[in-house]
Amino acid sequence: MKIAYNNPQAITVLPNNAKLKYEHDFNCLTEIVKDKNFKPFLKWVGGKTRLIPQYEELGLIPAEFNTYFEPFLGGGAMFFHLQNAGLIQRALLSDLNSDLVNTYKEVKDNLSKLKQVLLKEFAESHDKVFFEEVRNKTFTLDVYNAAKFIYLNKACRSGMYRVNKNGEFNVPMGDLTQKIYQPILLSEANLALNSNNVAVVNTSFFNISHLPQPGDFVFLDPPYHGTFNGYNKSPFGEDEQVKLRDVCREYNENKIKFLLCNSHNSFILDLYNGDEFKINEVWRNGTINSKGAERGKVKELIISNV
Repeated sequence: MKIAYNNPQAITVLPNNAKLKYEHDFNCLTEIVKDKNFKPFLKWVGGKTRLIPQYEELGLIPAEFNTYFEPFLGGGAMFFHLQNAGLIQRALLSDLNSDLVNTYKEVKDNLSKLKQVLLKEFAESHDKVFFEEVRNKTFTLDVYNAAKFIYLNKACRSGMYRVNKNGEFNVPMGDLTQKIYQPILLSEANLALNSNNVAVVNTSFFNISHLPQPGDFVFLDPPYHGTFNGYNKSPFGEDEQVKLRDVCREYNENKIKFLLCNSHNSFILDLYNGDEFKINEVWRNGTINSKGAERGKVKELIISNV
């Protein structure tokens, strides 16, 4: 079965051979979503798109589960992958970053207006002066703040989201030729977020860590220990890492499936040194250096009970 959107709110079930059309309200363009090929609509440092095949090779993604939880949402690569695979029945996506969650909600619930604002108010005005003016400007309407978030994400250096202690975005502008407006990508994200009972909330993981039940699957991609930790103004230090480990122990005891990514270092290895945890190693490309040629391979840990 496929789902067709005639407007951001209407959902119609179509036969498998039907095309999916999304009518763009403000310029009458029709965008076609032919098959499920959901991808993150945001660039995100530490995103898992390229690592997921390694997880699959290691057998770390469960073949079935009840509700899916992704509490450190970021770019949402695992969520989009599981939607492509048809594994999600229900999902709770969450993040402590209120600007990020607002953006997901606007993509989910207000896509037509978001596209209009992103194109007309941001993408068409893009240059260095405009970037500096917008970077720490706050708008009254959520849709404008979401458009600003997407604009900065696409226009800044390396797609990095970083804020200072005052919560101010402080990443410089990247390549002026970056593509800001990607309507098909947004339409596909809208479809993924409106399929299979998906909710998006702004909260700390530790506020909702009690919600998963036996048979559920939790993907945990927290700020890594000892590395870049500037996604929001609330720190995620060693105390939080210990609390996270304790939650994983509870999940294991209650037959709740989890998959956790973190730094490969002695602190994390010692923290998860127990028979209840399965530890694997994967390699990823470094993503912080602004010069692609200088980004080396980095080993990281995958901890699970799957």
